[in-house]
Amino acid sequence: MNRTHRFLALLISGTLVLAISGCSGPSRSASGSSAKAGGLGKVTITPFGGIELLQQRSARERTVAVRIIFIGGSRLLSRSQEGLEALTLQCVAYGSSGDAAAADIRQRLDDLGARVSVEPGADYSTISLHCLERHFAAAWGLLIGQIMSPALVEEEFEPIRAAYLDQLTRLERLPEVSAMRRAREALLYQHPYIGSPEGTAESVAALPVDSVQVHYARLLRPERIRIVTAGGLDPVSVQQQLIGTITALPRR
Repeated sequence: MNRTHRFLALLISGTLVLAISGCSGPSRSASGSSAKAGGLGKVTITPFGGIELLQQRSARERTVAVRIIFIGGSRLLSRSQEGLEALTLQCVAYGSSGDAAAADIRQRLDDLGARVSVEPGADYSTISLHCLERHFAAAWGLLIGQIMSPALVEEEFEPIRAAYLDQLTRLERLPEVSAMRRAREALLYQHPYIGSPEGTAESVAALPVDSVQVHYARLLRPERIRIVTAGGLDPVSVQQQLIGTITALPRR
């Protein structure tokens, strides 16, 4: 198992443990290489349509956690672009798709009890979906519509950015956040990790909608995407859900 596989296996065991707590023993696995994730059974790693699909199944679990990982992160961005990836994925996850308006998507996800979240990082960023197993197909259909064909238009960009700026402004008022930012700048001077994955209110306020459009076009490629699933989903059914999605992705 190579370094990427080990890292992503640890990602499942470390960050998705709440979604699959209580499972015991190895799960059935689809074709592909496998790795043990500390006490959580077998992690199946399957190259699928150019994307690595990592799956952890617990047949007794009735909840599902799915992470779509975009390899990139703040280390690839300049200081003036701090927060670009975070804002981009906010616009994707909370905006409209080619098939549905953002308000309708939010309402349907709420009706399903599904939760979508965004987490920016230095090396990769994620869009996550948490829901009950029986609602996965419907919730995934809504989310994947946003991921594959996000609107990313000015009229939606402005309110999403304004909401994100409000979060950043409130965070920047906290003494511990200010201290952490100063420490990062002192310790990581001229290092790729010096930039904040979340960005600053100043940097995010200066980002135009076309920068989000360009950045997302770079992210939405098979070689930059990993999909991690944990919970009660059968590995084969997950792959069937992904078939149409993967074949529609642009290639290098």
